[in-house]
Amino acid sequence: MRKFLSFGLVLVFGFVAAAVPANSADKLGDACKSVGQTTSVKGSTWICTKSGSKLIWSKSSKADSYDAAFANAFLAEAKRNAAKILEDAKSTANQISNPPYCSTSNSRAFASIGSDQSTGLRALVFENPGICDISVRASAAFRCDSPLPPSRNTVTGTGVFPLRAKEKLIVSYNITKYFPQVLSDCRLLTGISSNLVNISRDGQQPSVMTLTSSYSGNFNQAEAFKRADQYLKTEKARADKIISDAKNPTSILKAWKAAVEAKRAAAVEAAAAAKIESDKVAQDAGLGKNCVPGTSCLIGSTGPGGGIVFFDAGSQQSWGRYLEYAPKDWYGTKYVDYYGTEGKQETWCNDKHIFTDSIEDNPFDKVIPGTEIGAGKANTELMLTGCSYKPSAASVVRAYQGGGMTDWYLPSKAELNELCKYARRQNTGNPKVRCTDSAEQRQDIPIAWFWSSSQYDSDYASMQYFGNGNQRATGKDNFKVIRPIRAF
Repeated sequence: MRKFLSFGLVLVFGFVAAAVPANSADKLGDACKSVGQTTSVKGSTWICTKSGSKLIWSKSSKADSYDAAFANAFLAEAKRNAAKILEDAKSTANQISNPPYCSTSNSRAFASIGSDQSTGLRALVFENPGICDISVRASAAFRCDSPLPPSRNTVTGTGVFPLRAKEKLIVSYNITKYFPQVLSDCRLLTGISSNLVNISRDGQQPSVMTLTSSYSGNFNQAEAFKRADQYLKTEKARADKIISDAKNPTSILKAWKAAVEAKRAAAVEAAAAAKIESDKVAQDAGLGKNCVPGTSCLIGSTGPGGGIVFFDAGSQQSWGRYLEYAPKDWYGTKYVDYYGTEGKQETWCNDKHIFTDSIEDNPFDKVIPGTEIGAGKANTELMLTGCSYKPSAASVVRAYQGGGMTDWYLPSKAELNELCKYARRQNTGNPKVRCTDSAEQRQDIPIAWFWSSSQYDSDYASMQYFGNGNQRATGKDNFKVIRPIRAF
């Protein structure tokens, strides 16, 4: 009796043990069966990972786990790819197991003028690069042996002849063999009987057309069937591996991570594109509207000086809050230099005097006196005081009185950078961000080098290229585009 009781307990225990799901885990770190296997424990997803030589349960991040729907879709795609491989393999195997198909549509010859290496003579070259034997009709220009001028003793001859597979035929001294009517045509043209005919040098190129095509090579049917069968086996093994890999948790996980990353990258790209569009909307929000000082002026609105508002400091500063630039026709007449650069150009100052403290070509995260937002007006005043040569960049912008305003000036380095960003349809307002190249450029501001009022030393001043935003120092006696701005 005791023996049967023990045996019954063993059966019950075995039944209970078998009923426990294989993927149930008591705690993280317990052993699991296969890499990529997942389970849900109290709302958390665990995944089977390899740690050293052991497989253990570990917590899964969103990028480290996949669901059944993804695995099924991944396998379905693999099956479609495998089916396409087998379909293409059958078509290719059929071609391998049959003699090559030759027709005029898939057999082509080429004609050119070259030279006969054996004779050194000018030659017609006809070439059949294919595996089919063909017959062709060729046409070429020939010069008859005659005292007539070359322009009057040229005939066009035609000939029909075979070209075997891979053959290159060179016709030089044996012309009448391939073009038998040439001598008769020359006699009719010149009235002279002669056996001398040469290839014309008037530049006319020969032509060739395929008439018939056939395969006459050796074809081993048994060997062809063998190669076709081997090809089918190789492609079937490749298709089987694709399906096998699609069932492998490691491969599925790799594909899942790639899909997550692609989705993340697409989201980042879409966000960047959306920001660019929102920046454009923000920049264009004020177009066609007038800015009234003392109110919130929109970027793109018309300022009190008749210019376009391109910068908002966000709050009132010692120099003001907004910056506007003079409109495209500020100088009165359209100005285009010898190289086609549009916009009024002037020298910074031919005197090269020192008007402000010497500055460096600074990065945008470092504020140096004479370069910052709001410094352009003071820089321009010092330029007017120290530069005796007229006209200069400072004197020309100060003479401008758009909107009845007399406080227009040459922008500082940072102010010019903000104008460059507005011109390239980039968001303005953060002086630490440098102007860069972009797909769009506003039509009222040319792509050119512009002067700033910030000098580098006694001989050089800072300028900026509105094509890619690069800034550099150059000699003050150079002519560069200038555009007045003003603060309010």
